[in-house]
Amino acid sequence: MRAFLFARATAAPPGWRRRRTRLNSSFPKREIACLSPASLGLTSEKIAKATGYRVNTVNSYLISAAKKLKAGNRTKAIADAIRRRLVA
Repeated sequence: MRAFLFARATAAPPGWRRRRTRLNSSFPKREIACLSPASLGLTSEKIAKATGYRVNTVNSYLISAAKKLKAGNRTKAIADAIRRRLVA
């Protein structure tokens, strides 16, 4: 019974794969390039140095990604991106 309940609780909701595909296609490579190092804990300044963007540009890409993920802040956006396998 426990195995059934666990499988049921962790199962993806109906239609999840379709939403994930649409979501993946709506992210430019630049936003992913900023989300990936952010998921490793780098600051905006360090991400800017690594990517060659300006700090304001990095913050803009992260805010844009958070809006697309419907996340309230940067941490939630990173967690959602990892959960949806946008970043490793």
